[in-house]
Amino acid sequence: MISATAARAEPPVKKANVHRFRHTFAINYLRRYPNIFTLQKVLGHTSLDSTRRYLKIAQVDIIEAHRTASVADGWRL
Repeated sequence: MISATAARAEPPVKKANVHRFRHTFAINYLRRYPNIFTLQKVLGHTSLDSTRRYLKIAQVDIIEAHRTASVADGWRL
């Protein structure tokens, strides 16, 4: 079932497994709802440290969003 779903994705997902889907869900969740505490509950983690791995990855999105919206970056100061 996982292989079939991955093959239908656009673009197709290589090396698909359950954890990869879970990981993708977590990153997309943080992009839409930047609340690490609710993500912790959704994923069923007892430790916030387990969930923080996803926060570090999503931080790249935050930095990019800031760079895009920054007046100073737009003016190349």
